[in-house]
Amino acid sequence: MRSTLTRSTLATAMVMTLALAVAGPAAATHNGEQPPAGCRWIRGTDTPEDHTDDVYVCRQNTWIHTTISADSKLGNLAGFGQGSLPSWDTRMPTEPMTSSSSGFYVTNSAFHQLVAPQDPRGSFVAQGTYTGVIDNVAVDLYAFVSPTYSQDLNLELVVDGEPILAATVVDVRNTTVGNLRRIRYAFTNLYDAMAQLGMSNQNETVHTLKLAANGVYIIDDPMVFAYDATEAPAGVVFNHDALTSAYTQLDPTAG
Repeated sequence: MRSTLTRSTLATAMVMTLALAVAGPAAATHNGEQPPAGCRWIRGTDTPEDHTDDVYVCRQNTWIHTTISADSKLGNLAGFGQGSLPSWDTRMPTEPMTSSSSGFYVTNSAFHQLVAPQDPRGSFVAQGTYTGVIDNVAVDLYAFVSPTYSQDLNLELVVDGEPILAATVVDVRNTTVGNLRRIRYAFTNLYDAMAQLGMSNQNETVHTLKLAANGVYIIDDPMVFAYDATEAPAGVVFNHDALTSAYTQLDPTAG
């Protein structure tokens, strides 16, 4: 009995040692260079022995702010050469819509249809930067809409001067928040889309991005976008790590 028990114990130990030998190095070899805190691998984990194809992205939450003076909070003025387009940074809005910091953007697709696509005089347009690899861009907008709002939007994303996606999107996700609609959509699989276009997309790359949106129908979809306010914390999340069906997801590489 003692001899049998000893052989059984040795056999178990050998199996455990073999399992560790197989499992351990695979995890350790990819351990050579971990992404910074708050970042995650999006490429390279399937080739743990090769670090040349390792790619990570970092999530960054930003909020859209007005760049127009307190006397004129309409973002449309930038389209007429007065002031700059709304932009984003990592400061969360702390003042209500009644404060001087809040911004508004009156839109109607008449400009989009009759003058030029996403003309900043009639489309909500925001522009800003992000430094690092981009794989997705999630957008939260807030707007006053008409009772006949179709829930369809003309949307555009331009990165570093390159149009990534411009489309009419049906039934963009939205929910009622007070007197506003919160509208949520995300551009996904941007790493592959930008690679196909031969664009630089490295950890040190400083990207300039432009986002544009307007309602599709001239009569039914005039909208007033609100931002830079606690009731309307419109913003952009770079490399969102938990996208759900709450966002309409748009993949430029699809189709």
